[in-house]
Amino acid sequence: MFSEILVSEGMASVTAKVTCGDVNSFPAAERFWALAPASAKAGKWPEIWIASHGPRMLRITGRYADAWFPVIMMRPKNYAAGLETIRSAASDAGRDPTSILPATGLFVFTGRSRDEVDEALSTPFAKTLAFNVPGKEWTRHGAQHPMGRGFHRDARHSAAGPR
Repeated sequence: MFSEILVSEGMASVTAKVTCGDVNSFPAAERFWALAPASAKAGKWPEIWIASHGPRMLRITGRYADAWFPVIMMRPKNYAAGLETIRSAASDAGRDPTSILPATGLFVFTGRSRDEVDEALSTPFAKTLAFNVPGKEWTRHGAQHPMGRGFHRDARHSAAGPR
């Protein structure tokens, strides 16, 4: 919960600074602008994309973010539920709920044959991706996660529902 409070306070601070046009007075402003994209240096504030999963962070996303980019594997119905939480929080904050871009990232392994796909799936990269999939998803597909059925890389935060 402490991290959600810090994120919420930080987002509120950044949003307030941008809204009032005072974008140079926050701590580390000089370092931030040195790393900011050219569009930000030209006066257009960079979009805020948040990869939230738990209920509190989803609400923070609705209050402050320009886009939602969840990074854990979830079923479409759970993605829809997370997006509904975000849109409800946006509406409660007086924002247009449809202005928040829903996004995701998916990895697809292709090949000219099943053997090529199997070879790609046996690479360290593919194995690292698979390791980060929650244990319950492995079980759903008839496999056992190396860390056990209850494994979730961040068990505290998940829009994917109870484990």
